Amino acid sequence: KQWYQRRVRADAHRRYVTSYIRGQPTVAVFWGGEPVAWCFLYHMGEVGGLHVAESHRGRGLARAVLRRVAGSVYGTHGVVVSAGVEPGNRPSNELFRSEGWESQTVNSSLMFINKVLWDY
Repeated sequence: KQWYQRRVRADAHRRYVTSYIRGQPTVAVFWGGEPVAWCFLYHMGEVGGLHVAESHRGRGLARAVLRRVAGSVYGTHGVVVSAGVEPGNRPSNELFRSEGWESQTVNSSLMFINKVLWDY
């Protein structure tokens, strides 16, 4: 029964994430046909799913997918791109700060707001 419940939750989560990937701005980097870095935006402009496979970390891939996905909607009427990051997630906090995102504390989490013009 536990295995089944875990499987159902995993399948529901996969469908939920897939719906965002199909319907919102999404960027992914593939290596050998497999995704190694990805990022998408939730419908209100919040960064979601920013992830880099451990084997590909330290190569600037998180920065690249973040810039691309945020830049895809930056300047769109009424859209402010934001990201909620746990205070203890040092790599993500450093990434957003180094990209010039402004930080605010919201409900004991850090919220980063992108007010930087991207130069593509």
